[in-house]
Amino acid sequence: MIMKKVILVSMFCFVAFINGYSQTKKESIKELIHLMQTDSLMDKWSASIAPGVLNQMQSQLTDSVTRARSAEIIISLMPNVKELIKNLLYENMVDIYDKYFNQKEINYYISFYKTPASQKLIQIAPDIQKDLMEVMSQKYMPELQKNIKIKFDELIKDEKK
Repeated sequence: MIMKKVILVSMFCFVAFINGYSQTKKESIKELIHLMQTDSLMDKWSASIAPGVLNQMQSQLTDSVTRARSAEIIISLMPNVKELIKNLLYENMVDIYDKYFNQKEINYYISFYKTPASQKLIQIAPDIQKDLMEVMSQKYMPELQKNIKIKFDELIKDEKK
């Protein structure tokens, strides 16, 4: 009987330890997400997509009342988008990081993202991405578009035969 109690208490302690470790790891992952500024980047992204979606919707609408209503709809959906992003980051992303990284690795990344070099990287990453997109659109996209057009023209020509 005493042995059963010892085993039961040991199992309870083990489960409590694992849950405590897991919670600590998940909290560490949330800290990492914040240090990487993923949360603020996602907020900026969600704020930036609303005007684009609205412009796209309104370009297809001719009635001014419907256009005004579409703006109200987009604005009313923004809290839902923010909640979705919050869930994506602090539930799904945490679970995914938990799956692929151990606590030691998470701690390493936390230490890294606290360094000045890492903070600089985070700060200038949007500028780097913007510059890359400009180079891509100016240097590579015209040739790619030209090749796509040639292939589609060939396809259309072949279908007409």
